[in-house]
Amino acid sequence: MVTTIEYFKKIKDECVEESRGYTPKEITKGMFERKEIVGFFSELGKIDEAYSFVVDSMRKYFSSERCGKIYVPGSGAGGLARKIMDTFPNLSTIQVDNSPEMIAINRNNSYGYKTDILEGDILNFGHNTNYLDAIVAYGIMRYIPIDKRNKLVSSWHPFLKDGGIVIVGEGISKKLVENINSVDYSFKTCLETDAKLFRCSLFYLLFNRYDKDVSFNKKINEFADKENLKYTDVLKNIAGFVPSKVYAKVLQK
Repeated sequence: MVTTIEYFKKIKDECVEESRGYTPKEITKGMFERKEIVGFFSELGKIDEAYSFVVDSMRKYFSSERCGKIYVPGSGAGGLARKIMDTFPNLSTIQVDNSPEMIAINRNNSYGYKTDILEGDILNFGHNTNYLDAIVAYGIMRYIPIDKRNKLVSSWHPFLKDGGIVIVGEGISKKLVENINSVDYSFKTCLETDAKLFRCSLFYLLFNRYDKDVSFNKKINEFADKENLKYTDVLKNIAGFVPSKVYAKVLQK
């Protein structure tokens, strides 16, 4: 007889296979309108170690008292921007994302922070010249067409004040960072660290299975009740964290 844990492992293995080329937008449609998912991702940023590494990379250039404005493209639920503002309380942020659902989550979770949260296309989003102290982009290059990545980074130069910085970071894939270059300024050597990263893609697929597969839904809910957990916590534990590297490149104007 198949145990519950073995059953969960089988579903996880199936989702791992399914994740090799899926489109997040198709899977997550409507997902972020649910209150329990909003709450889950609000807490997730405190667990995943990638944001800490990216923010630590800023410390060489910013004192804890530094004032200024930071642009966070592809800000998602806002975890990175809030981490920046928690670490540097005198900095404010401009966050841009093209997902109305993510923007709604971000606004809900960012009450009291000095931030502007805007809907827009980061490939065509502009700022005033010499306006920004830093641009911090994490986890977005994989969603940008290859032929537009360097063009995007180069387009950020005029927005930076003299001495301003760009940090481009990614988890798992070093090539995504190594291959980023800029026309006018040079990036420093790629930084890296060991970290535990949450398997978001796998979580999305498990959630989709939970939503549509009656048998899987029942198993998850029964296990959650037995262990006194939320169903999102059960899905989180199945998805798990993966030991990985986090990479970042820093450019200074």
